[in-house]
Amino acid sequence: MKKIFSLTNNQHISKGFAYAPNIYPKSQIINIDCNKCDARGKYPSKEFSIDLEDGNKYPDMLMCGAYPLLIVSEKVIKSWQDNGIKGYNYFQIGINQIRIKKPKKKEPPNYFHIVVDGKCEIDLEKMGVSVKHKCPKCKNTYFNQEPWQMNKIVIKKVDNVENDFYISSYFPTIVLCSEKILICACKNKHSNFRFLELENALTIIPSPQGIDYMNYCK
Repeated sequence: MKKIFSLTNNQHISKGFAYAPNIYPKSQIINIDCNKCDARGKYPSKEFSIDLEDGNKYPDMLMCGAYPLLIVSEKVIKSWQDNGIKGYNYFQIGINQIRIKKPKKKEPPNYFHIVVDGKCEIDLEKMGVSVKHKCPKCKNTYFNQEPWQMNKIVIKKVDNVENDFYISSYFPTIVLCSEKILICACKNKHSNFRFLELENALTIIPSPQGIDYMNYCK
């Protein structure tokens, strides 16, 4: 199996980058509101618009303060296309308001919402984890440990070895990616990315031990 990492933004460690505190849906809403297990979540499936605030720089990966959605710049999309990256769809994001006092660039880049198509199966046994309960209504899964107690993710198999992005049914908000994404981020200097080895993929503490991807391909 190819080498796989978890992927998110590096907002808690990077300095000076704007983020999106609010989102305004322009597509179908995925609404998780279960009266059986109290699972909650609401987010747009495709297009939406955002507000931008704080910082004075526009990053290539934008933190979403409303929900852990994957948002990247047009520069990133182009480099992924040029390098044959697979396993995702993308939808353009509108800018509603900009609340940044002195941005280094007058206009923000075009941003896109990434929706991961690739799927993977998690090996709970090798993670030392068991299913405690699965909600019969919304299918939300509860384990004998909290995710932050598990720390690591172990992948049993992926649906398509040609894909470069994956999510699992157990951890649908955790984006996993191939080494090609990391190398692409290094070569193209994509800002505000954060890659973690799968051993640390579920940690909730923003550790400085994220991979130094800017120097990865040197």
